[in-house]
Amino acid sequence: CIISEEHNAESVTSSISIIVAFQRSGKLLDEWRAVTEEMYPDRPDLLNKLPSSEDLSLSKLAKGFTMTDTCNTAKRIQVLLKEKIAKVRKEKGLADNEIDIHTSYCWQHLRNVWFGAVKTALNNTLVNQLEESLASIPSMYR
Repeated sequence: CIISEEHNAESVTSSISIIVAFQRSGKLLDEWRAVTEEMYPDRPDLLNKLPSSEDLSLSKLAKGFTMTDTCNTAKRIQVLLKEKIAKVRKEKGLADNEIDIHTSYCWQHLRNVWFGAVKTALNNTLVNQLEESLASIPSMYR
């Protein structure tokens, strides 16, 4: 999770927030590799399965997929992140036609938003239609 101090989409996708997150993750990978090497000195095959911090790069997402929820800030982050990925990848020498970033919205979130709206509308409709009937039922039975 990347949380910015400014609490806006631009600061999350700025070079500071996202790059710092990648750097922290790279350090964790290096620590994991060091611990694995210490615990299993005769197992270089295990180290081969763990990526190094140099392998962790935003540019790898140039042929990737991003998914967010549907709020305005998340959608803005997705647009800015796509631009940032393309920029980093171009700086590494990848041609425009080799950059293929797919974006989508989270179906679970869409479903929850949709069902939330349906539930609210259904509740309002039922309350309006049954209000008189409910008033005739003593409150202790409701």
